Amino acid sequence: MKILFHGKVPKDSEAFNEDAYSLSSKLVAVSDGATNSYNSKAWAKLIVNRFIKNPKVNTEWVNSIIDKFNSLNNNANMSWSQLAAFEKGSFASLLGVEHRFEDKTVNVLAIGDSFAILLDGTKFIDSFPYSSSEEFNQRPELLSTISAHNKFINSDTFHSTHSKSWSISNYSRPLLLCMTDALGQWAMSKLEDNSPEWEQLCNIESLEQLQKLVTQERLSKKMKLDDVTFVLIDLIQNVPIHIEELEVVINNPESVISATIPDEKPVSIQVAPPGIWKRKVKINWKKITLTYLNIKTFQLFINDNKKLLFIVVLLAVVYCFLEFILQSHMNIPYSLIKTI
Repeated sequence: MKILFHGKVPKDSEAFNEDAYSLSSKLVAVSDGATNSYNSKAWAKLIVNRFIKNPKVNTEWVNSIIDKFNSLNNNANMSWSQLAAFEKGSFASLLGVEHRFEDKTVNVLAIGDSFAILLDGTKFIDSFPYSSSEEFNQRPELLSTISAHNKFINSDTFHSTHSKSWSISNYSRPLLLCMTDALGQWAMSKLEDNSPEWEQLCNIESLEQLQKLVTQERLSKKMKLDDVTFVLIDLIQNVPIHIEELEVVINNPESVISATIPDEKPVSIQVAPPGIWKRKVKINWKKITLTYLNIKTFQLFINDNKKLLFIVVLLAVVYCFLEFILQSHMNIPYSLIKTI
């Protein structure tokens, strides 16, 4: 196969792009880390790198990635909230493609909602794992750093429900489009509206073109705001290639983390910087707020009435001075001074 294009467009900044992909001469792996899970960016990278080295997905395969992920996280340096989020687990999809050039077949493995489309030129042939845009709205089954959530891999129906094989021998120009869910749902909705964008997708040759397309469709509300990864593959030509993302290094995760567990409601965890809370302190926010407002009001009054305040202070000083002179040097009784 020949990689015609590969690239990513983040939903906001590249620093928080949870998508990952890796390519070789016969294998393609795309993963979308779940936004609402702990450090899913690193988890997605480990998944795609592992698939390129070994595409045989089973329980041992997943557990080896989990061990790698755990070894990269130093629990001793985590705050209590980071540790709680870590224990909830990380989640990511996997779209794995194996091109058997000699047999003229393409084997696709899909866990989650990362998506593959088979075209003959600009003619739609098939898609996997979904066949309609509506299916992207369902909750996907994802690979997790918690082994208990990966039991579906042991199912007798795992390979029949999560994999598909396409024969490309009868097509003149078979093309494979691999993408994450935002782009996949948009592409299928265009097909359903009888206005497919296959020619535009197949003509993408630069990251700038992909960015322009994604930005335009986001602004028109036709594509949801999410990370986008797109890989375009020519299945006729066979060109040696190996593109793998850099070695995964896990840094301190973001200050706010959300953890989502399959079949459970999302759990948001507010994370404080390490060491900021050593004990619980009851704070009277109402009292603090009123005090702040009083000080603020007094400061504003002083700034707006400086001349008036100067005159008042001056008169007070003069009054005290006269009182002192009259009482101490002229022996005038205080009661009389007060009357005056």
